[in-house]
Amino acid sequence: MSDSPDKAFTPKRRVYVLHFEGDDELEGLVVRARSAPIGMMLELGEMVEEVRELPLGEDAGEAQGEAVGASLGVLRKVIDLYSKVLVSWNYHDDNGQPVPATAEGMATLDPAHLMRVIRAWQQVVAEAPAGLGNGSSGGSPSAALPLPMEPLSPSLAS
Repeated sequence: MSDSPDKAFTPKRRVYVLHFEGDDELEGLVVRARSAPIGMMLELGEMVEEVRELPLGEDAGEAQGEAVGASLGVLRKVIDLYSKVLVSWNYHDDNGQPVPATAEGMATLDPAHLMRVIRAWQQVVAEAPAGLGNGSSGGSPSAALPLPMEPLSPSLAS
């Protein structure tokens, strides 16, 4: 069996299932969300930190109006990004109606609930997959693959 290095590889994206057992406000919530590229995780992580400091409610005075507007723009971006990985959930509104697992649905949630869902997803995605770090099952080490090498061009050699 010869595998050509030119053969395309498309990795399967994982779907993580999040349960919020023991959480007074989110007990029973089940969220399914896909893994994300590292760049998206980094961008989302930075924005989540900014949203965490979002002054809302009575703490948001008129002097902070501009900062709140900018932070709400970041919150919109967080919703847009997370909607790309959210697969499904069993979230219902106060009237018992299902909230769609879309950006529009997320925009109807309590911000604290949404941020807890996103942080839980970040933690699960950042963990090493089960089975890593268990050591070797024995046997001899794999032979190193030969690395194709070419001499540097004269312009790069100096």
